[in-house]
Amino acid sequence: HCSHGFFVMGVASASSGAHEGCENFEKATSADSKYEKKPEKLPSANEQQTIFGICRVSTSSKIASLFTNHDFMNAHKILGIFCLAHYVVRFAWLIVYGDMFFRPESWFTWILPAVHVLLSSSSFIFPVPLHRFGAKPIIWRELQLHNIVFTSRSAAIFYLQLARPCYSDTSRECVPEHFVTRLLVVMLFHYVADRITDRYQDRGRTTTRDIPWDQGTPEWLTRRVKTYYAVCQVIAVCALVCQQGSRTGQGVLEGSFAIMLPIQMSTFLMTLVRKGILTGTQWHLWYAVSLGLIYLIPITESIRSLTTPAAVSPTGMGPRSTAAFVAKLLIAPASCVLRLAFGVDKNAVMALSSGCTILLASGPQVLGL
Repeated sequence: HCSHGFFVMGVASASSGAHEGCENFEKATSADSKYEKKPEKLPSANEQQTIFGICRVSTSSKIASLFTNHDFMNAHKILGIFCLAHYVVRFAWLIVYGDMFFRPESWFTWILPAVHVLLSSSSFIFPVPLHRFGAKPIIWRELQLHNIVFTSRSAAIFYLQLARPCYSDTSRECVPEHFVTRLLVVMLFHYVADRITDRYQDRGRTTTRDIPWDQGTPEWLTRRVKTYYAVCQVIAVCALVCQQGSRTGQGVLEGSFAIMLPIQMSTFLMTLVRKGILTGTQWHLWYAVSLGLIYLIPITESIRSLTTPAAVSPTGMGPRSTAAFVAKLLIAPASCVLRLAFGVDKNAVMALSSGCTILLASGPQVLGL
């Protein structure tokens, strides 16, 4: 699964005035180029003012290059700045208060996910190459469309929780119909993503795990980071399908929102690489950090569940429900093993994870948990 924008989806835009005269750079990243002719040398730490050793560009010029004629009235950038600030505020609240403060009664909660989808969709104003540029992390058509699809996937789960809450008025556990609906929604978006891959995939390479690194990066590092990406992607899908949360939507709303971050961050970072502000390895570093922030959600949920009395919250831990809670925590690791170690079909893994969640949510007494 691809887990991948920000205002910087201007990565796909034509070279700005700051890059005039850089013929090699423009040829490598133009929308008409199908494959790169020859891998270019990436700028080192000592060449921060040089783009491929050809054009000397000041730091201020690099920042200025983020502004292009394709972005009418800077609408895409304004959306990007707003969404970036939104992520910062919500994650800051989560770290400080243990809550992102998404509430169904607030109109902000209903509107803001749509703003993130609008940001990703507005990338169509920029010309994007059909195929990837092998020497650098540069946005291409498949990644652009995946970004929109997977951002919309998170938004759909978010709005499903708002419109059809996980809990009924009388049940202490999520109703099975809610999990089934979430499973079908996620499968639908993955089907669309697969069709995009069939149409635009470049030489069999994945959109995330085959993103290029700087020359000289140790193979052991790239191999381990690829595994980390794969694990994070499986866990993210499990969260969208299986997360239970509280009656106010905590957990489900927070999880689906948090999963948007690395998806949109990936294209933000690619624009910074495109403009010579970051290197390919730095792209991987910050993308890995954005993936790691997602784990704040299950950590926070676990703390809530273990510290809130069962009589107060449906997710609170009474003595009898502790074993069921632990069993639920094992669903994501088990999914990773099935998918990555044994190569089980992703739809089968999702269905199995959803079935186990329903069983644990609706029948812990039957199972003796």
